[in-house]
Amino acid sequence: MTLGLILANLYIDYFFRFCYNFIELIDLKQVLLAEILIRKVIMYGKQYFVYILSNKNNTVLYIGITSNLLGRIFQHKDQATKGFTSRYNVDKLVYYEIYEDVYEAISREKQLKSGSRRKKVDLVNNFNKQWEDLCNKL
Repeated sequence: MTLGLILANLYIDYFFRFCYNFIELIDLKQVLLAEILIRKVIMYGKQYFVYILSNKNNTVLYIGITSNLLGRIFQHKDQATKGFTSRYNVDKLVYYEIYEDVYEAISREKQLKSGSRRKKVDLVNNFNKQWEDLCNKL
């Protein structure tokens, strides 16, 4: 581990110790999730996710890209922005891929979006046969 990573981890330790002192004022689950995500980024670098969402009947598919998969999925579930996913109740994560290079992720997203529905369905079937919501397994 480099000196930079050691210092970054120390700063994170101090920050979260400060947060835990005021735990009655904040949501513990959110603090723990934030700590895990920040530590992952420091240890492994930035990650980008290409993902496919569906609705509860698996009739609608949506392809997106993000650097914060859990956060983005919660935005879809809360219907934080009005648009395609909120209009069609698309909030079930059925497929995702992880990339370290943002340009590779963008290229893959474009490739998936331009492909046929059959190819997208086959991709999900090979990755997640039951079309379960993978959000809880992240």
